[in-house]
Amino acid sequence: KELKFEQEQSQERIWENQKKVEELKLTVDNIKRHSRRAIEDSETIFTEIISSMEKKRSEVTELIRAQEKAELSRAERLLEQLEQEIADLKRRVTELEQLSHTHDHIHFLQSFASLRVSPGCEDSPSFTVNQHLSFDGERKFLLDLKKRVEEIYQEEFNKMVLQDYSYLTLDPKTAHQKLSLAENNRVAAHEKKKQGYSDNPERFDHWVQVLCKESVCGRCYWEVEWSGEYVYISVSYKEIGRKGGSIECVFGRNSQSWALQCCPSSVCFRHNDIETDIQGQASSRIGVYVDHSAGTLSFYSVSDTMRLLHRVHTTFTQPLYAGFWVRQELVEEYEQVKSIVTTLESFKLDKPVDLPSNRPEDYTKDPDVWPPPTPAEHRPPAQVKRPNTAVKVQRKESPAMQHQHRGPTGKVQPNPKSDRAAVRDPRNPKVKEEKGKNAQEGAGDGEFKKFDDAGYDSDLVNILERDIMSRNPNIHWDDIADLEDAKKLLREAVVLPMWMPDFFKGIRRPWKGVLMVGPPGTGKTMLAKAVATECGTTFFNISSSTLTSKYRGESEKLVRLLFEMARFYAPTTIFIDEIDSICGRRGTSDEHEASRRVKSELLVQMDGVGSVSENDDPSKMVMVLAATNFPWDIDEALRRRLEKRIYIPLPTVKGRADLLKISLREVEVSPDVDLDIIAEKMEDYSGADITNIC
Repeated sequence: KELKFEQEQSQERIWENQKKVEELKLTVDNIKRHSRRAIEDSETIFTEIISSMEKKRSEVTELIRAQEKAELSRAERLLEQLEQEIADLKRRVTELEQLSHTHDHIHFLQSFASLRVSPGCEDSPSFTVNQHLSFDGERKFLLDLKKRVEEIYQEEFNKMVLQDYSYLTLDPKTAHQKLSLAENNRVAAHEKKKQGYSDNPERFDHWVQVLCKESVCGRCYWEVEWSGEYVYISVSYKEIGRKGGSIECVFGRNSQSWALQCCPSSVCFRHNDIETDIQGQASSRIGVYVDHSAGTLSFYSVSDTMRLLHRVHTTFTQPLYAGFWVRQELVEEYEQVKSIVTTLESFKLDKPVDLPSNRPEDYTKDPDVWPPPTPAEHRPPAQVKRPNTAVKVQRKESPAMQHQHRGPTGKVQPNPKSDRAAVRDPRNPKVKEEKGKNAQEGAGDGEFKKFDDAGYDSDLVNILERDIMSRNPNIHWDDIADLEDAKKLLREAVVLPMWMPDFFKGIRRPWKGVLMVGPPGTGKTMLAKAVATECGTTFFNISSSTLTSKYRGESEKLVRLLFEMARFYAPTTIFIDEIDSICGRRGTSDEHEASRRVKSELLVQMDGVGSVSENDDPSKMVMVLAATNFPWDIDEALRRRLEKRIYIPLPTVKGRADLLKISLREVEVSPDVDLDIIAEKMEDYSGADITNIC
């Protein structure tokens, strides 16, 4: 019996729940139907309003045109009458002039009576033209109408917003330990000490953030009053990360939250780590309006009036929660970190840089002063005997010099006198220069010359030697499909000045820098490597990670050392890929001091790069070649130094076919495969996309 009773009760509950489900479905359908009807009605009303305004605009335009036409017609009639009167007067003056010279008195009296004009016999024009025609009345009427419409819209919108006004409270379970809550959990402040909250899996343990208890569904409006240095006002899904110091846990730095960043001097919007600048400043009161079903999120600056700051149209898939990130002690923390860094810098022993004793070439100007021995002469004595090296150097000389060193049998013989002079008389500047030339020529035969790191930090030199420098990229023009215009421009800007140095002088000097602009994956890096290969130059591939150091001042030293090494290994190509990440605009609010110093040093070094125009020696040329997808984000001063700009577009149909052939040249392709048809179907594909598909 009890079992049967339980079954009956369960069955009744099932029926009741099913009934509630049906009622809930009906309610949802009614809500959707009413909201759809409201949207349709609003669209219809706005369409009618717009149509009425368009009609009124046409009527006002026709009225103004009619008034203009009437005034112009009156002016034209008056003009014709005045011109006719002037012609008649000129004719009478001519006849009177002729009559004054006649000797026939009878004819004079008869003609004079007919030509005489009594005063007032001809009336002047009976109408006037309004010379100062004005439409100020219509303009004033339209301005008043616009003002009244805006007032009505603002008043009615405020009423609609106030209907959805919500009172939210902060959730202590999510508050960071350094956030103190007050006034019934409606005020949050950033404190220096931890508040002693209990452990909770929903609590933010690293970022000073907090969420509200109430979820936001439907339409909701609330206001926030803020003060301090740095505040994020956001809405977020409940599944946002809470643990750890990952940037993904910050409001606005992920796809699960939308945040308005408020500072005393600026305001911006963030979502999915994408920042959108907002013009003007925000007031101390911010209004937030959410329409969950319509997917609308709006931020307002509230003072005497409401001003829209930013509006987002998206699709919300989960309930939203209001959230805040408070950083009131940003300045104090920055000062503390700065003092710690200064203390650590005081323990470092700086090495001397650019001392005169480390530059032996300065002493060669005075023949009576002996320079210090070069580092090469302090090496083991095994390098003193160099018969093979002398042979190699002589083979690299001109045919005339080779003929001087050949014996009767035609074999190459070393010159012992020149070897002894080069070894035993290191203080002779001429011998030293000859030795430097031989070393450079020997480097061209397989022995690369080594950059002298005296006066520099050897670790920094090793970083640049190891991570950046590539002496033979081995990429040729034929390895790059399509882009014929870009290749031609690069040949004219970079390659030809190396081949024809006598032509590129004066006004035809080579460019100091070249900027390649285009979508991602179009072959900008390949073009840079091809330039280095075709010119036979040393190739420096720069990235932001290589020029970044945790120690103060070392990033600037790396930039300066990079250009010193580039001039040493000249001719050189310095390729800076994604240059917008290193040299963005200066003077922005989120720019760090270290980044600004690196940009300044890079600009200073690039301004002195044009060795071709200064020394007329293309063999010492240092060409700066840069690439970016966002040219509008580059600093203006850097953009001026990159004088030549080349656009690298997406490949054409022929280019896509050539890319397919290059990518599949080592793969067996069926004879029935038509690469041209495939290339036509791959519209808007970049070169990297085609390579990945192959």
